[in-house]
Amino acid sequence: MEGTSLGPFCTKIRLSEEHLNELTSIKSLGNCHVKIGVLLELNTFLKSAAKVIDVAKCLQPKLSVFSDATLRTKLTRLLEVKKKLVSKKKVKGFCSVEDLQQQPFELQSKTLFATEFVAEMKLEERPIQDTDLCSQQSVQADNCSVNNDHDGTSHSTDMDNFEKAQKKTLNVYDYELNKKNKTLNKLMNEIENSKNDLKSLENKVGHFGVRNVNKRDEKASRITRQALRKSKAHVRGLTKIIEKLQNVKEENKQLAVEKEILKKELDMLNEKKLIIDSAENKKLNAQKSASYYKMKAKKLHQQIKSGESPNIDKFKHILVGENKELHNLQVQVEMLTEELNEKHCTKNLDGSYTDNVRLCVIELAALEVATEKISPAIEVVSRHIFRREIGKSDLPNSTSVQTIVNEGHYLAKAFIAAKLDTVGSWGLDRDGTTRKKKKIVDTSITLESGDVISLGLPVLPMKTQGLSMMLLRNI
Repeated sequence: MEGTSLGPFCTKIRLSEEHLNELTSIKSLGNCHVKIGVLLELNTFLKSAAKVIDVAKCLQPKLSVFSDATLRTKLTRLLEVKKKLVSKKKVKGFCSVEDLQQQPFELQSKTLFATEFVAEMKLEERPIQDTDLCSQQSVQADNCSVNNDHDGTSHSTDMDNFEKAQKKTLNVYDYELNKKNKTLNKLMNEIENSKNDLKSLENKVGHFGVRNVNKRDEKASRITRQALRKSKAHVRGLTKIIEKLQNVKEENKQLAVEKEILKKELDMLNEKKLIIDSAENKKLNAQKSASYYKMKAKKLHQQIKSGESPNIDKFKHILVGENKELHNLQVQVEMLTEELNEKHCTKNLDGSYTDNVRLCVIELAALEVATEKISPAIEVVSRHIFRREIGKSDLPNSTSVQTIVNEGHYLAKAFIAAKLDTVGSWGLDRDGTTRKKKKIVDTSITLESGDVISLGLPVLPMKTQGLSMMLLRNI
């Protein structure tokens, strides 16, 4: 504890660390009260409520009347008030921490009032005893006056004066004594009345008694808890029902979407079935007609070999016609089979795309359709015009489309180069503007036959012969 200061309030009453080490050396403040600031500084320094109470009793001996628990409770309340004031909270009776520290440390107790009352009563008994002594002295004086009447009239007059004075003082003391007795009787009556009232209140048991109020509060709290539990359970049940309804709604929505998708797929399958059935019917009819003509030709051959028919040339001519018709029908059957296979196949056996798909991609690219939009465009046209669904896996992706387009560019440039190599003369360059009003040069070639072959439409700031020749070299 050495080397630390107690505080300004302790320094003001000349209280140092040495005094705290030896409590007997602490001087009492007399009738002065200890300020709250001194106790707060001692509590901060000592950090023990018991030591603070011992020092406070040494400074103010009147505090020894109170118990240590009472003083400790009072000190704890003062510390709480200080905390509230430090945190800028409002406290009744105090404006700030400095105002709290300046207030005296005071306590009121019934025992202290009783001791003071007893001391006052003792002080009041003393003049009564003095009056008794004076009355005895007056009686003795009367006896002396009776026995000594012969001493003369002068001595009797002195005694009369003395008796008058004694009577006056006796009357005064009697008046004060009667006054104090009346006050005492009044206080005793009030104490008795208060005791009786207290007993009657303690014995009284009614609707608002402590026991009944506690029972009523316990019953109300029990009923409230039960109602709260029931309401919480009801709310939980409602939340579960709501969650189930939401899940059912979501499932219904998903099922409705799946139903629409399945309905569309069923319609597409029905359309495919009709197309396949019609193709199979055509194929079956072609096979039947082919078998019919085969049988007929076979019969004719047998007739020719047997020589039954006299008109051999006529039958030969008919046979040739039938063979031609049979060949045509076979060709039609093959075409139908190829058409049927093409409807269901967009790839060759080696995994490459068929020529029809490749030509379609090249022509769409020539029509300035974006590379990423070519496959969706083919799918849309097939769905709405030919009523046939082509899966995305059956169509080329963007990389394959770009490869096919590059092949188309190569074929076009090779074709243009072959044409240029075979012609004797050709024209070059036609002017034009784009939709955005930019100047372009159409590097096209006009052949002798009048056909025009375009080499592209690059955007140019100005037309120059060197740039045109450079474009031709790139071909």
